Amino acid sequence: MKQIENIIIVGGGTAGWLTACILASEFRDERGAPSMGISLIESPDIPTLGVGEGTWPSMRTTLEKIDLPESEFLTHCLASFKQGTLFEDWQFPGHRYIHPFTPPARKDSIDLGAAWDASRNPLPFGVATCPTASLAMTDKAPKKITTPEYAFSANYGYHLDAGAFADLLTRHGVSYLGIQHIPTRIQEPKFDEAGYITALQTESGALIEGDLFIDCSGSQALLFGQHLNTSLVPKSDILFNDAALAVQVSHPAEDTPIASSTRSTAQSNGWIWDIALQHRRGIGYVHSTAFIDESEAETELRRYIAKEFGEKTAESIQPRKLKFQPGYRTSFWEKNCVAIGMSAGFIEPLEASALVMVETSAWLLARSVPLCREHIELSAKPFNQALLHHWERIIHFLKLHYVLSEREGAYWEAHRNPSSWPGSLADDLSSWRQRPIDHGEADRITDLFPAASYQYIYHGMGKPVGSDGRNRRTRQQVAQAAPQLFDDVQRAQQALFTAMPSNRDLLDKIKAFGQPRI
Repeated sequence: MKQIENIIIVGGGTAGWLTACILASEFRDERGAPSMGISLIESPDIPTLGVGEGTWPSMRTTLEKIDLPESEFLTHCLASFKQGTLFEDWQFPGHRYIHPFTPPARKDSIDLGAAWDASRNPLPFGVATCPTASLAMTDKAPKKITTPEYAFSANYGYHLDAGAFADLLTRHGVSYLGIQHIPTRIQEPKFDEAGYITALQTESGALIEGDLFIDCSGSQALLFGQHLNTSLVPKSDILFNDAALAVQVSHPAEDTPIASSTRSTAQSNGWIWDIALQHRRGIGYVHSTAFIDESEAETELRRYIAKEFGEKTAESIQPRKLKFQPGYRTSFWEKNCVAIGMSAGFIEPLEASALVMVETSAWLLARSVPLCREHIELSAKPFNQALLHHWERIIHFLKLHYVLSEREGAYWEAHRNPSSWPGSLADDLSSWRQRPIDHGEADRITDLFPAASYQYIYHGMGKPVGSDGRNRRTRQQVAQAAPQLFDDVQRAQQALFTAMPSNRDLLDKIKAFGQPRI
């Protein structure tokens, strides 16, 4: 049997280096020495794309598992704390709601998501049910300087500088985890008679041999798309966005507040992301070229920046133009090659699903690497099934944001047309009109977006808790317990808001003093 002893990753950036570090952290002996050869090949002149700067809380766990100190990460990557996404103007102009990372309050079997009703509770759903909503909606930090690394009072992910993050992962991966870094260009893969890759030929003619190859080469998909010819399943009939205009704008002053959430503001034919780091804000207009031309999109982006930074700054920006095709591969593991990152697929930046799919894919691969080539198919099949499920559910969840909008215009009306909905989403919407969103649904347990996320979007957009009108014991129990729970949430929210420092203050202290190590 041909044992798998050497893994070759093609492509650097966040996807390549994060995958490499995850695999290297998994394949180590009791002394910390590498038990698997892991090499990363990247072209020395391809820059990091640098727009996927928001993460989920899962990134905390990933960084801790690969033994990267959080204080070093925050300082090197000029990162900030992210506690959710603040949606503005999505339901209609002037409306706003929060999707925090902390789920709605629960007590025993009583779920506040099943009790809130806009007709009886004057507070927006997120504010009424989440103890950390006020932190996420302002510039407050999720913990204090005395709190250990990766611990928290409010659940959080990060906003980060993608280029700096890739640089830090490179240094950590090579010096600490023993990854071999090979800066060169790949010309072509070599195959055996069974169609398995045996080696990669570089531009100098050298051959780099391996047993398992991972394509992290981005949308080029050097191995998976160009040589294995694995096709892309387009999803532009469901989610229409296929372009973005991205800019970076420096803070006007060193003490400028740093927002604790990604700000997502709906526009005529898409939406604008606004991500605050320690030194700047990353802003971009995600849109559909089928509904708006580039010059009109740029005008809307400049209008947004003028409102935030003034006319002079708006006139000076030079947006980067990005194009993408929403979709994913028909499979993600073929023979002895695995696609991770944009080589596997990309939908759009809404809800920061791209980076979490890199994490999810890499950790699943780390658990799935077989002992020998003869067992690859046994690992590839469940790997492909799991990732297909994740991609489909991401599309399902992202589409929900658009379907619930009441905004006018052809773009938004097209999203509300049921012919563009996944069948599973239509079923959910019909079901939620009759009953509350259920945390215990078996087919949602393994979703990247849990039931709480659906509650925050569905009720955040003003949709009431569903009911079939019949008297139920559980409804009576919820109704009796809810008033006290709602009061508890507001008290907890006020206590946290009073106790927590600002993002800026905490990050400055971490830069100066570091955090306690657990």
